[in-house]
Order: sequence, then structure tokens, then C-alpha cells
Amino acid sequence: MSHSMKKGFTLLELLIVMAILAILASILLVVVKPQQIFAKARDTQRKTDLANISKAIDIYSVETPTGADLGECLVSSATSTLYTSATGGSTNVADLPAGSGFSALVNSTAQTVDGTGWIPVNFSGVASLNLANLPVDPQNGNNTDVNGKYYSYGCKSNTSYEINARLETLTDGANDGGNNTAVYEVGTDKTILPATTSAAFYPAQ
Repeated sequence: MSHSMKKGFTLLELLIVMAILAILASILLVVVKPQQIFAKARDTQRKTDLANISKAIDIYSVETPTGADLGECLVSSATSTLYTSATGGSTNVADLPAGSGFSALVNSTAQTVDGTGWIPVNFSGVASLNLANLPVDPQNGNNTDVNGKYYSYGCKSNTSYEINARLETLTDGANDGGNNTAVYEVGTDKTILPATTSAAFYPAQ
């Protein structure tokens, strides 16, 4: 009667296999660059977020044409507010690009859709909208940080609006039809928000 013998890996064999796997992993990291993959994924999320917000505002404007309230819109120097999803930082409008026309800068990470969120539009009053919360940037940060990522919003006379985001890897900002190549712009008027960066609005990175 023969007995089957089980043979396991020796310690040396295991070490060799682990060394080979480590070499392959290091090569893969150099070739694949996971940081770039994650950055592109965040950029895709940013573009999706802005598209969803834009659709929600368009539906809101159609559903409430006579009572649409898009916020303190750019009409005069007394009633112009730039809204952001930034976590904080400067709220001094003097830090915005010269001639931007805005008299206030409001930072808020609130994601509520009843008009108290970082976009001051009451989406909850529109039955055809299914917007649970306002998205914020995947790396939502401080608006005075040179690497700060956040969304910004502004409107004009309750008839037009613009939403911006800073992308990490994609160059869509140069091809979106807006006036600021440093950011990705969406909306019915892509000239509302400042066309350049400053200490408190998408600082140069």
C-alpha cells in the first residue's frame, strides 16, 4: 500500500516568490501610476457633479419661471455673491480678482437642497427633481490653499448661472467655452465668475 506524500513550499521558495512579486509590484506602480488613475477618477466625478447640478438648476428654472431664485445674483455691486463649497479661508471680497463685480464671498460645505446649502437654490420645492444633496468636490478644501479643490457658483439677474471646478489632470478647462482656462466651467453664462485666479479664488497652483 502506497502513501501519498504532501510536499509544502520551503522557506527559501517562499522568499523567492515574495521577492518576485515585490519586483513585479514595483514595476506595475511605475508603469500604471495609480495616483494619476485616482486623479482622473476624481476629475470625472467633478464633471459629473457639475453636470448634475446644472441639470437641476435648469429644471428648477423651468418649473418656477416666475419665482426662480438663483441667489444673490450679479446685478449691482450691492447684490452680488460668489458661493463656494470651500471649507473656509478668506471671505474678503477684496482678495478676489479685480473687477469681478462680487461684493461678498460665501464658503459653505452644507449639502442641503432646500436653499440653505452652498448653492442657495431651493431644489426641494420642485417635485420633478430627485436631488438628495448637493455634491462637493472629492477633495473639498480651503479656498486660500494653493492646492485647494472646491466648487464655485455665481448667477446673473436670476436668469443665468455658472458653476466651476478645478480639475487635476484633465485639460477640459481650455475647451469648455468659458473665460477661465484654469477651471472647468458649466452653465448658461460662462463669464459670470472671475476669469482669473487670485488669493481667494482658485489660487494659482
